[in-house]
Amino acid sequence: MNILMDQVFYNGKIYTMVKEKDFVEAVAVYDGKIMWTGSNSEAQGIDAKERIDLQGKCVIPAFKDTHMHLTYTRDRFKQVDLSECYSLEEINNVLKEKDKQLNPGEWIVGYRIHIEKLSDGRFPNRYDLDKVSTERPIYVTSYCGHAAMANSKALEITKIDKEFVPPEGAFVDRDDNGEPTGILREHITAYMMQYIGPMFKTYDDRMEGLKGILNKYASYGYTTVQSNEMQPDGEETVRQLVTLKNQDKLPVRAIIDYTDFTGNYLGIISGFGDDMLKAGAHKFFIDGSLNSHTAALKEPYSCEPKTKGQLIYETDQDFINAVKTAYNYGNTIAVHTIGDYAMDLMIRAIENCYVPGDTRRFRIIHAMVVNEEQLEKLKKLPVILDTQPNFLLNWVNSCKQNIGEERARLFLPYKTYLEKGLVVTGGSDSPVEVFDPFVGIQCAVTRQDMSGSPEEIFEPQERISTYEAVCLYNKYAAYSCNEENYKGTVECGKYADFAVLDSDIFETEPSEIKNISVLKTILGGKVVYEK
Repeated sequence: MNILMDQVFYNGKIYTMVKEKDFVEAVAVYDGKIMWTGSNSEAQGIDAKERIDLQGKCVIPAFKDTHMHLTYTRDRFKQVDLSECYSLEEINNVLKEKDKQLNPGEWIVGYRIHIEKLSDGRFPNRYDLDKVSTERPIYVTSYCGHAAMANSKALEITKIDKEFVPPEGAFVDRDDNGEPTGILREHITAYMMQYIGPMFKTYDDRMEGLKGILNKYASYGYTTVQSNEMQPDGEETVRQLVTLKNQDKLPVRAIIDYTDFTGNYLGIISGFGDDMLKAGAHKFFIDGSLNSHTAALKEPYSCEPKTKGQLIYETDQDFINAVKTAYNYGNTIAVHTIGDYAMDLMIRAIENCYVPGDTRRFRIIHAMVVNEEQLEKLKKLPVILDTQPNFLLNWVNSCKQNIGEERARLFLPYKTYLEKGLVVTGGSDSPVEVFDPFVGIQCAVTRQDMSGSPEEIFEPQERISTYEAVCLYNKYAAYSCNEENYKGTVECGKYADFAVLDSDIFETEPSEIKNISVLKTILGGKVVYEK
C-alpha cells in the first residue's frame, strides 16, 4: 500500500460485525475512513503517521443512538429525579427537599415518575403537590414524559383554568366541575416551558451543558446520536451544534429530527448537511405512552378498561395527510408509534404515500405493541423499527398487568422482528431511559431488568443473541438514515468509528454485559474519549 495512512490500529480483536464472530487484528485509516483491514503481521508493512496499539482488546463498530433528545437530556441535570419514589408521600418528601434549595419564585421541576411503582396507583394531582408548596410553582413529569402534573400555583401562572384551551396535541384532565385536576398530558411541555424558562439560565451554561452530554455519549462508545429536537427549545441546541461543528469540537456525529416544516421551505430536508451534522427525519406523533395510558390500543387497557388511549390527531385522515405532505416535500418520515391501533394507522399512512422505488425508509419509533397481521404487512413495506431495548427495564415486571397476557406476547418482540426479516435498531429515548448501550443490549438478551427480575423471564421466546443485540446499536442502526454504506461495520470505505471495550462483549455472560466499560472511542480515526 503506497499511501501514507493517517492511523494504523493494530493488536486488537476487531469484530467487523459483517457476520457473527468475524474479526480482524488491524485496521488502516486515511481521511477518517477505513482503507484496509487484516492481520498484525500485514499491518507491519503499512506506513502511517500514527500507530495505535489496541493491546489485545475487543473492538466493535461504534454505537448509534437512533432516538433520543439532546436538549431534554441536558436539562434533566437541573431537575429532580423522582424515579426511585414509590408513593405520593415519597414524591412530596423529595420535592420538599428541593424547595429548601431554591430562591423565591423559582420553579421546582421534576421528572421520571413511574406510576407502576407508586403504591397509590395514580399520579399526584394539584392538591397533592400543593402539600409541598402553594407559593412555589411545581411541574413534574412521568417516566415517559407523556404525562405531567402541576400544583395550583403552576396552573395559576400558566393560566390553565376552566376556560383554558390546550394547544394542539395536548390534553388537560378535569374534574366533574370542569376544573383542571393538575394532570396534563401529551404535548403540553412546550407550552409550560414558556413560563418555566430554560433550566440553564445563560447561553454559555447551556452550551457547556450540551458539550457535557455529547462527551458523556462518547464515553459510552457512541459516535452518532439521532436527536428529536422539539420547537422551541431545540432551535438553540441546533445552532449550538452548528457552532461546535464549525469549531471541529463535536465528539459525536449528530442527526437532527424535526417536528415542523420551517426548514423545508428553505430546501432543508432529510439528508441536508454533512457527515458530522445533518437533518434526519420529519418526526410525527400518533399516540402517547403506555405508562400514562395514552398509547392508542385496539382494545382497552387491562388495568384501565375505560380507555384505549389517545390519538394526537383529531382524525386518522388528518394524520395521513400530514405524513403525505412531509413525504412529498422530500423528507424521511419518523413516527412515534406505540399502541397496536397506532401501528394500524402508521401502516395505512405508509401505504397511502409510499412511492415504489423510493429509497427512503419509514422509521417507526418505539414499535412496542404489534399483532401478527401487522407483522405480515410490515414485512412488505420499507420500514425501520427504531426501538429502545432499555424500555424493558420498566416493563418486564408490569407489562402484563397493563395490556394483558395476549398483547404482552408480542411486546418488543425482538426475536420475531428479526425472524420476519425486519430491520430493527436500538436507541434510548434519553432522558426517558438511561443511554448506556450495554444496559440496552443486556435487556434485549435477557428480557430481565438489571437485578435479574422477573425470575420467570418476560416472554423468553423473544430473547436474542448478544451478536444480534449489538447489531441493534451499530450494524442495523446504520440503516436508520440510509447510512449502511458508510457506518455500522468495519469494512473498507466506511468511517473509522470504533469503540474499544475492557471486555470481549461476545464472551461475557449475559447478566454481566451491563458492567462492560469503554476504554476508547474513536471517531473518524481520532480518539475522542479515553478512560
